[in-house]
Amino acid sequence: MFKKLNENARLPAYQTEYSGAVDLYILEDRVLEPGTKHLLPTGVSWEPPSNVVGLIRDRSSLAWKSGLMVTAGVIDVDYRDEIRVVLWNMSDETCVFYKHDRIAQMLILKYEHMPGIDVIKRTREGGFGTTGS
Repeated sequence: MFKKLNENARLPAYQTEYSGAVDLYILEDRVLEPGTKHLLPTGVSWEPPSNVVGLIRDRSSLAWKSGLMVTAGVIDVDYRDEIRVVLWNMSDETCVFYKHDRIAQMLILKYEHMPGIDVIKRTREGGFGTTGS
């Protein structure tokens, strides 16, 4: 399901047997200045079964303690490029991440398309942000 795109990447993992979401890990050290938005690399991609979507969410402890918030994050079943995390530092403090720190979590859910709703494109052409603005 998950695949390393970089030998230094760490694959997503559940922290406990009862975790509902997998943790995503940063690929490299990164400094997030106060009030800034970042697109953080994980170095991994995924090839899930059909009718599955990944929802990237905040880690509760980072949101509460550090003021870091995920502001985007639907990873569709046909997305094959690197999973990256859009993270805002909403605090007044600089935040430092080190390689393999947990930066977000991804909830993996099954879904169904509702009948009667149009499909605009039949295939994805490219990676992050390529289905339009």
